[in-house]
Amino acid sequence: MNTENRLAGCWRRGILLNIMCGLVAMSFSCGGDDTVAPSGKEPPQNTGIPAVPTMTDPDKDPLARSNSISVIRKVSDFAPVIDRALCSWVVTGQGRYETLSGAWIDCYGDWGTLYTGTAWSDGSEALPAFHGCFDACGLVKNYCPSSWELAIDEWPSTTRFVFMKDGVKDPMPNTVAWKKPEQTICREDTWLGCISYVHVTVAYNGTGQPIQKAPYIRRDRFWVATPWEGGALVARTTGDATITVGSTYTSGCSRTETESFAWTLGATVGGEYEGLKAEINGSITKTFETAFTVSEQEEKSISKTLQGEPNKRTCFVLWVLVEQYSFVDKDGKPFTDPNYEFDPGFYDAGGDKYYAFQTCGTQYEIGKYVFDLATNELVSMEVIPVR
Repeated sequence: MNTENRLAGCWRRGILLNIMCGLVAMSFSCGGDDTVAPSGKEPPQNTGIPAVPTMTDPDKDPLARSNSISVIRKVSDFAPVIDRALCSWVVTGQGRYETLSGAWIDCYGDWGTLYTGTAWSDGSEALPAFHGCFDACGLVKNYCPSSWELAIDEWPSTTRFVFMKDGVKDPMPNTVAWKKPEQTICREDTWLGCISYVHVTVAYNGTGQPIQKAPYIRRDRFWVATPWEGGALVARTTGDATITVGSTYTSGCSRTETESFAWTLGATVGGEYEGLKAEINGSITKTFETAFTVSEQEEKSISKTLQGEPNKRTCFVLWVLVEQYSFVDKDGKPFTDPNYEFDPGFYDAGGDKYYAFQTCGTQYEIGKYVFDLATNELVSMEVIPVR
């Protein structure tokens, strides 16, 4: 899965936020989580939206994002996508033989075991070489290679473990199985050409271990400061003058992320995009008990005429609400298991973390910050809803 920073789509294209967490004194200011589950207890729930950040200096930009409010729920029909698994394997092989004996003889041998043992599913480990024979069908000699190099091929993209059932870990190990396409080998080559072939088919059957703990799914909501036209995060005015500001930002859900997130719903998801959206809508609504709708990504523009306050300095910041979903354990930490490696999802550089799915622009507001003209102290703040 592509791990590029997709959060950049929530603000004007071409503008990169360079306020990093390491420059901020408090971790919450970089999207820290207000909701963390105490160890061994059910995670507390907070279904609200965080407050729009304040400003402390009219000449400095605000923090790039607000505090994050997190909700952690037991998964119902979601499960993290597995990149690879430590499985118990049974690898078998079969030969289909073609031999020229006046006329071509075509026959199939019996399946035989090539390997049994434990290995990761992505071919990162070399298996012991097979020293044995592929059974023939009685009409020709068995094919007995001096050394048959084995490897666990990376499983097909349509193959995955569905190891969750009704929101809890499945007590039974799950199995994946597929066959590698035939490999054609010349067994006997003469000056007339090859007069004896074996076409070898290898079948993989891997059984995964039960996961050691059930995953949870976490929703993070936070505000992101979005640049005005020209790239500035803050529009400033002195006195009661009016200013007209505009901005363009991306709203909705990336199609790539929508299709990727649909994989976490398991084998019941079809390939049609509208069907994927419907599955996600229903699952998130069910899990978080809050109505949710996947809206397709689109560019939106805003233009507003804003007025400052008499004898004051006034700053205006456009805030866009972002919602991210990720797989975690009960304590809110990234979900892991020693026998599995999971697709990390998409990287959010501003929060220095990965997420599985994101939507932005469902809500956006303008923060109005009024400062004393002489002391530069914050006098008042209000949030202007954008319609």
